[in-house]
Amino acid sequence: MYDDRVRASLPFAIAAGLAACGDGSARPDAGVGPDAFNPADGAHGTDGAPLAWVDFTATGCALAEAPATIDGGAATVTCSGAAPLTVTFAPIASGAIDTWAWTFGDGAASSVATPSHTYVAPGTYDVMLAAAGPGGSASLARPGFLIVTPAPLGASCDAGAQCASGSCAHDLCVAACGAGCTGACAQLGGAWDATECVATCDAPGDCPTGRACQPVAAAGGGWISACVPPGALAPIGAACTAASSCATGDCLAIGARGACTVACGACPADTACAVFGNGTTACLPSCDAQHPCSDDPWIACESSGASGPWGFTASTDVCAPKSCSSPADCPGGTCTAGHCGA
Repeated sequence: MYDDRVRASLPFAIAAGLAACGDGSARPDAGVGPDAFNPADGAHGTDGAPLAWVDFTATGCALAEAPATIDGGAATVTCSGAAPLTVTFAPIASGAIDTWAWTFGDGAASSVATPSHTYVAPGTYDVMLAAAGPGGSASLARPGFLIVTPAPLGASCDAGAQCASGSCAHDLCVAACGAGCTGACAQLGGAWDATECVATCDAPGDCPTGRACQPVAAAGGGWISACVPPGALAPIGAACTAASSCATGDCLAIGARGACTVACGACPADTACAVFGNGTTACLPSCDAQHPCSDDPWIACESSGASGPWGFTASTDVCAPKSCSSPADCPGGTCTAGHCGA
C-alpha cells in the first residue's frame, strides 16, 4: 500500500512512462513500486482486492511535478495548457471500480470511466474522483490540478476571454493594432474585413497547433506571413467562389472555380504580377515542375507571350488559364481564344 507521498506522484510518473515508452502502454517508473497499476487496468483494478485508494492521470496537457517539501508536504502534480484545453482523465486504483464520479472544478461532472473534458476559460481548477466497487469506495481530490492559461496570439479560440489579448475573431486570437501589438498589423480580407494584430511566422511550425502560416496583407502595404485558421483565409491561387473566402478579398474568375488573387502592386513572395490581354492585372502563384498548378483542370503553369484575352506577360511562369486548341483540353469547359474558360 502506498503512503500519501507516493500516491501523489502516480499520475506524473505514469504519464512520464507513457511518453518514454511510446508504444501506448503505461509503465510506472521503477521507483514507484510493484503495486502500481497501468491506467488501462485502473478502471477495474485487481478483481477481489479492496478498494483501498484511487488515483488518476491525465493526457492532453503538460504534466509537471513539484517535489515534496522538506517539512513532509507531499509532492504535487499539475496539468496545464492554453484555453480552450481538452483533457482526458484515466483512473488508477487498488481494486475493481464499478462507478466513477468525476468533478472537474468548473461546474461540470462525469460518470464515465475515462472522460474527456474541455476547459473553456483560463483559470486554476480542482479535480476530484470518487469511485466505488466490490471492494469498497475511495476518493481523491487534487486542488489546483488543472491550470488553464490564456491562449497566445494566433491560437484557436471560441471567445475573447480565452485569449491573452482579450480578443477572438473567427476562431483566431488577435489584438488591437498599436504600440501593444506583439505580432504585426494586418489587413485581413474575406469574412474578417478588418485590421488586426496577428501572430507572424516563417514556417508552419512557428504557429500554434491547428494554424496555417500564409501570406496576408500588411496594414501599411506589402505582405506578411501570419498564423491563421487553415482554409478560413484562402491564399493567393486557392480555389474560390466568392471574394469573402480569400485572404486578399479578391476572387478572379479564372479556371473552373475561380482563384484568389489581388491586383498587381507589391505581390507577395512566391507570386508574380501577370498583365493579361484583357487589361486584368493579378498576382498569381509562380510555378515550375515541382509546383505544376494541377488543382484546377482549366488552370496550368503557363508562360508569358500567348495572345488572346488571357494571354499575359509576367516575369516568370504562373498559374494562369490553360492554353488549349480544342474543348477536349478543357474538361467540362470551352476553349475560347486559345484558353480554357466557362
